[in-house]
Amino acid sequence: MSRFNNQEWVPRTSLGKMVIEGRLTSLTEIFNQGYKIQEPEIIDALVPDLQQEVLDINLVQKQTDAGEKSRFKALVVIGNYDGLFGLGVGKADQVRAAIQKATIDAVFALALGLYTYVNPIPTVTGAPNLVKLLTHDCKQITGGFLNLEKDPIKTVDGILTYIEEKRKKIGI
Repeated sequence: MSRFNNQEWVPRTSLGKMVIEGRLTSLTEIFNQGYKIQEPEIIDALVPDLQQEVLDINLVQKQTDAGEKSRFKALVVIGNYDGLFGLGVGKADQVRAAIQKATIDAVFALALGLYTYVNPIPTVTGAPNLVKLLTHDCKQITGGFLNLEKDPIKTVDGILTYIEEKRKKIGI
């Protein structure tokens, strides 16, 4: 059963089928072979002890011709307390749907090792250990990076440096 719906998971991609058949048994194998994870259920199958924590839920409003449109925005972190984690944001008309979207976003961030820029800085980043984990330790664990820089010039410089590092790594 998947965390994302109440039905048994039926893989839609060749990677998902290889995971179900047992030909790939870890995220490391997937990363080393260069596969792109397109189904969040793959992470559930390979990392069964994954925990989810909702860090923040906000009400977001937008003014339209017909009045105000209210939605919920959720910030979710997932991880296994052993070096794997992902951070995701989701918006929806209902809280549960926003949390589900944020969880899927976090799973993909975990799987892809993304460079992520966040501004304005979320209030949850006040905890020093969490800030260190998201901004420094994540890079060594998944290759991803969370940038909380307020200065746009420094942010662009950081993104360009990150891209150049990746290019050198693959020989471009």
